[in-house]
Amino acid sequence: MILDNLATKKLRGPTLLKDVWKLPPGKTIDVPFNSRTQSIGKESRKLASFLGIVTRTPELTPLNIDDWRNFCNEKKKKLVDFVRKKFSFQKHGEAFVLKSLGK
Repeated sequence: MILDNLATKKLRGPTLLKDVWKLPPGKTIDVPFNSRTQSIGKESRKLASFLGIVTRTPELTPLNIDDWRNFCNEKKKKLVDFVRKKFSFQKHGEAFVLKSLGK
């Protein structure tokens, strides 16, 4: 009886963000930030999910780094530039992006 309930339970599945990955070159999603350097608006969740995907992709972010502070600053800048290809945000939004990637 319990196994029947588990078999029919619907799972959410992975977040893929196909619409973000398939954006045409030059088109970006605008994400506003408040004075506390926090993303706001309906697109903020999409940015946070995208950053999670980026950090779990070994081709973009190596998994052998024990501490984010030991990660090369040049590579951090490349990650921010990569995110900027899909999302547009103000200069002070970079702090949020780096902090989220480091988590």
